[in-house]
Amino acid sequence: MNQNRIQAYINLIQQLLNSPTERKDKILATNQKLLDKGLLQTIIMMAQTSAEKGNEEAQELLLTFAVELSEKLDISITENTSATATPLEYLEFLTQVLQATHESKNNPQIIHPILQENLNKLDQGLVETLQTWATSTLVEIKPEEAHSIAADIVNFSNQIQEFTLGDKADNLEIAITGYKTALTVYNNAYKTHNWVSIINNLGTAYLNRIYGDKSVNIEQVIEIYQSALKLIDREDIPQDWARIQSNLGNAYSHRIEGDKAKNIEQSIIAYERALEIITQENFPQQWATIQNNLANTYLTRITGKVGDNIELAINAYQKALQMIDREKNSLDWAVTQSNLGNAYLNRMTENVEKNIEQAITAYQQALKIINRENKPYQWANIQKNLGIAYLNRFIGQKSKNIELAITAYQQALTEITPIDSLLDWVIISINLGTAYLHRDTAEIIENIELSIVVYQQVLQVINPEKFALWWGIIQKNLGDAYSYKVRENKVIENIENIADFYQNIELAITAYQQALNIFTVESFPLECLQIYRKLGDLGFQNENWQLAIESYQIAIKLLETTQSLANTEISYKEMLAESIYMYGNIVECYVKIEEYEQALEYVEASRSRRLVELMMINDIYKNEEKPAEVEEYYDLQQQINQLNFDTTRINKPITVGSRFSIKEIKSENQEKIALLKEKQQKIWQKIWNSDRVLAEQLQVTYLSFSEIQQLVKDKQTAIIDFYSTRNNTYIFLLNQQQLTVHICQGEGIDKLQTWIHDNWLKLHAENSSEWQNQMEAFLSELSEKLEFNQLIKQLNEIKGKIAYG
Repeated sequence: MNQNRIQAYINLIQQLLNSPTERKDKILATNQKLLDKGLLQTIIMMAQTSAEKGNEEAQELLLTFAVELSEKLDISITENTSATATPLEYLEFLTQVLQATHESKNNPQIIHPILQENLNKLDQGLVETLQTWATSTLVEIKPEEAHSIAADIVNFSNQIQEFTLGDKADNLEIAITGYKTALTVYNNAYKTHNWVSIINNLGTAYLNRIYGDKSVNIEQVIEIYQSALKLIDREDIPQDWARIQSNLGNAYSHRIEGDKAKNIEQSIIAYERALEIITQENFPQQWATIQNNLANTYLTRITGKVGDNIELAINAYQKALQMIDREKNSLDWAVTQSNLGNAYLNRMTENVEKNIEQAITAYQQALKIINRENKPYQWANIQKNLGIAYLNRFIGQKSKNIELAITAYQQALTEITPIDSLLDWVIISINLGTAYLHRDTAEIIENIELSIVVYQQVLQVINPEKFALWWGIIQKNLGDAYSYKVRENKVIENIENIADFYQNIELAITAYQQALNIFTVESFPLECLQIYRKLGDLGFQNENWQLAIESYQIAIKLLETTQSLANTEISYKEMLAESIYMYGNIVECYVKIEEYEQALEYVEASRSRRLVELMMINDIYKNEEKPAEVEEYYDLQQQINQLNFDTTRINKPITVGSRFSIKEIKSENQEKIALLKEKQQKIWQKIWNSDRVLAEQLQVTYLSFSEIQQLVKDKQTAIIDFYSTRNNTYIFLLNQQQLTVHICQGEGIDKLQTWIHDNWLKLHAENSSEWQNQMEAFLSELSEKLEFNQLIKQLNEIKGKIAYG
């Protein structure tokens, strides 16, 4: 095969693996020229590459895919193209290897070289030869001889199941055939240790089997173990009984059929039964292995609280590490350390900082044993998780942690490719892009460009249907990246290419809008708050007033649903500071399009909101007990927030592949939220009936324009409303006939506050008498800044009483 054709095979394989089942037939139909034995050989070659890296999961996935594809295309993958063995050659080889197994007393150093010299015979031909020869031979010889040969067949089956060369799928078929053959000899001795060992090994081979339907194979495993448990007595052979329970736990933890939650519970029950016999004192290494498997199962448990299950997992991992000898079983020790790091990284306890530090320590311990040379795939996965830990780290310098995360991700990508493990590659790439985006170095634009390149690479590979959530995350992050470019270009006084500046705005808007196809307000309120706020900002910068208004409206509503977060450990002040300016911007937008009534409504909404938020943040009940109804109202709001928001992610980079990932609010939680809000509203109504002022502190109510206008009692009355945004100060003048707006250009809130501080407050603190002397000059200058003379001209047209707002 030439290199171009091999690359074409690889591209097709990636496309098939990354596509939903219903689309695969169409892809195959459009690539008829590539559907040949070369395609299957390429898949097997990729599987072997994954095996060499230690990525058994990818190897199994590719081999299973090869089998499925060979059946669909009716092309055999069992025929050896480089050498062909005759029936006699198979028989001679089988005789040779069984004799070597017997004479060497099952020594792998003798057996494995023989296997390596006869790789062309490790296929379905050997399966048929073993089955035919053993069936005819074992029934014709004496029972003692039959048991001896059966023992050799079992030992050979054990060796070939562990043999790393050749075709793993065929190796397992040979082992399964060997175990089944041996059981015909041991069928009347089911209470013996040898019989149980064969049963356990047969189950393990089926659990790892590549040929056939995976779910059917696992069901076969469960049936084998359950049938064995019905035949043997715990009291007679307790250790063997426990081994079957442990292996049954493995089978249930991998089960595809049935209810997943129930399968996991069955797995836990089986492990716990095994631990009743296999104790720390009697069988320390086996006990540690089961503890590790039990911990892995707790991490996937559905029943019970997630936090409680993670604690159970951590406890089990720690128990396992107490007994695993680091020197004698260094790899097991390192794998358990890595698993413990994953548990700490996903721990739900309040001390997130400590959990991340413990995760980092565990990963670093694991990396002392697992390196790129001995276990490249496991090493890369630890680097991936270490990167997540560094990127979400609280302790230490932020810029240094980001650099450590980037290094870890770059290391991981040296071994993990889309072919080896698409899922892991996607996780690492997204997080690397996020790290570049938040990198704190002088080369800001260069880092933004690096993040864009990484995100676009992932988008070229992944299927948006299969990776919908992460596709949405990438679009959101791309929106951030283009927005940051806009921000940085704005800092530069002379933008070299103004077209690029506006193009980046459009690219950011498009990316955010794409993200909103995934992130709905109901399922991802926090993400939508951020995206709509940023969309509003882009519309505002680009003078797309309608986009800005529509986006800010949604963002403001979402901001208001988070009001009770001030009473949690997470500082709501940060969120409020990030978002409160939206009121000012939406006011400016409405003024720009001369929709003054809506502008005035948001002016009053902003004031009402600000007042309530200040009361909440400063806790009006700090020195006294809250009324029972208020306490219950806040408690319900906390429950809503826990279902609505993952507060640990507020103002943190969005990473994937851990507890710091975006989490969708499932439909069942949406139903819970609706019920809690209904209950909360009834309590609020009860509070409103007894104390309307208190009720309006809990839920902000806004005046509509018509309600504001009703405050103007007659034609001789006017309301003057001053409102400062970041850019300007607006003076709204409302009477019964009309609403006009006077704009003080450039007199934004920050500028005014600084001027008032420097020319009024500071002088008062330093010299009160001089402050009094300068009062007239100060007020005169303030009058000029706010252009009172023009305002007075307008007021002169209104006769009578004036009400100031």
